Amino acid sequence: MYSDVIILNSQESVLDGYLSVPEVADVIGVSRQTIHKWIDSGRISGVITLGRDKGIPVSEAEKIRLEELGKAESKLTNLKARIQAMQDSTFGE
Repeated sequence: MYSDVIILNSQESVLDGYLSVPEVADVIGVSRQTIHKWIDSGRISGVITLGRDKGIPVSEAEKIRLEELGKAESKLTNLKARIQAMQDSTFGE
């Protein structure tokens, strides 16, 4: 189910170089549930600690952040083009 899963002993917390689900959600601008779905689907790999806490490698978080940023930029470009087309048709340009 998870790629690159590491089970930590109860004395360890999320390792250096890893972010918690809430941290990744905040950085990317999505919900915690979305991060959990992405982990479950294999889109991002995570570390499972005891107590069901997950840590996400910083490199994975950055990869997903850049993917989501690219999607947002593409949507913005499309929206600007649609607005321009509407303005052109409204104002006869």
